[in-house]
Amino acid sequence: MTDDTTVAGDEGATENSQPLLKPSLTQFPWVRAAGASLALLIVQYAALVASVTLTSVTVTRPEWELWTKAVQYGFVLYSAHHIPIATTINTQLQTGTSLNNLLYGPSLYPAVLFFLLPIVALTVAGYLFERRRTPPASVAIFEESTMVGTGFTIPYVLAGVIGSFVFVRRISTETAQASSAPALLWTLVAMFLFPMVFVALGAMVAYRRGDPDQA
Repeated sequence: MTDDTTVAGDEGATENSQPLLKPSLTQFPWVRAAGASLALLIVQYAALVASVTLTSVTVTRPEWELWTKAVQYGFVLYSAHHIPIATTINTQLQTGTSLNNLLYGPSLYPAVLFFLLPIVALTVAGYLFERRRTPPASVAIFEESTMVGTGFTIPYVLAGVIGSFVFVRRISTETAQASSAPALLWTLVAMFLFPMVFVALGAMVAYRRGDPDQA
């Protein structure tokens, strides 16, 4: 009787000792993924500024202040993620909002390079992140790539949302006021999908290359 009670107690203790989260989730370097995600946004911004400087694309004016130019470059980075810029105009008679992507237009080059920038950067980042990591053998390719994608996506979305409130351009005249900023709803959707898809894709490629059983 005593032995049966002891065995039952041991089985209950074993069941209760199961971790709340899977070991693969608790062992994943979430902080390092978040840091890499934020660094990637900075790299994209710097690459965009350099690209605009080296090409014939005009996104700023010589008389603009430094912050106004920085905001305009931010608008181009959002536009590269297919996020439109929402411009709200208030006049004495009416108020209206229009959406405009700075890169949509008749000129395909070099706008296509700007559209490729986040795609290539995110895919390469996912690949390099996974190549520097040794996931547990029990973690399957889909689970691993999803975790890498999620690790990049959460800070990517948060930074995008914060940026939509920071990168704001306001113009005031005697008869009207106008403000431009990245469209918030589009920011939430695009900043989620881009890293979740392309970072996960890069991680998946790296995982398959590093696992001979998956080749």
